[in-house]
Amino acid sequence: MVQTLKELGEQTGLKETELKDFIREQQTLEREKREKNRENMREREREVEQEKQRIWQAEQNDKKESKGIKKKSKRIKKEIMSIF
Repeated sequence: MVQTLKELGEQTGLKETELKDFIREQQTLEREKREKNRENMREREREVEQEKQRIWQAEQNDKKESKGIKKKSKRIKKEIMSIF
């Protein structure tokens, strides 16, 4: 990476201090870009985890509701059977 930046800087006519400053600036920009990408990935992972939690909670709620419906259905069947 440094060699590539050095060659690029030299091609544009930079020398000594200007070349070193150019290389440092480019390295800083690359580090910032990588850090931003890492932060974006961490944020996306948090969003995925939150979505997994919401799905899990919805499934749990569905199971509870399903159990409640089954119990109510059994109770109604018993009531109907007791009539006959």
